[in-house]
Amino acid sequence: MNEDDVKSLPGQFEIMRANLHGTHLWLQSALLDQIDLILQDMSKRTDISQAERDCHLAALKASWSEREDVCRQMLHLVHSMPHTHIEPNGLYFAYKVRDVGVALLNCPFEASEPPARRATEYMHDLTRALSRIDRSERMNTSSLRSWVDTDREKPASR
Repeated sequence: MNEDDVKSLPGQFEIMRANLHGTHLWLQSALLDQIDLILQDMSKRTDISQAERDCHLAALKASWSEREDVCRQMLHLVHSMPHTHIEPNGLYFAYKVRDVGVALLNCPFEASEPPARRATEYMHDLTRALSRIDRSERMNTSSLRSWVDTDREKPASR
């Protein structure tokens, strides 16, 4: 191993750490999504009592604090890691951040309640973070035009 390789190791470790931590948080969010779906399905069943339905809805609201914690951790990761350590992870990292944020749209609280207001703040913060991470909106669309729109274009008159 030469000197340049040794100097690049800390940066490579930070890139891997960002990816692993982001993947871990994304996976936690995905599992919470599945748990929430089960709880929602159970609360919609017609063959259960109102007390059981209320219990499922209470569990759904209780899992919200876990979801908020995952979101806070993702925001901390995005804000504490230099962009140079996040960028090499590519769009997949942005997708993970986006997936964690999308889950906030399904807030079980009323808009005036504190958890719903926090979810709105988290969404704004995640959107700002994604605008820095995801540069795909600036992509060159001329190559897309060649295969999407060429069959729709009328030939230029000569």
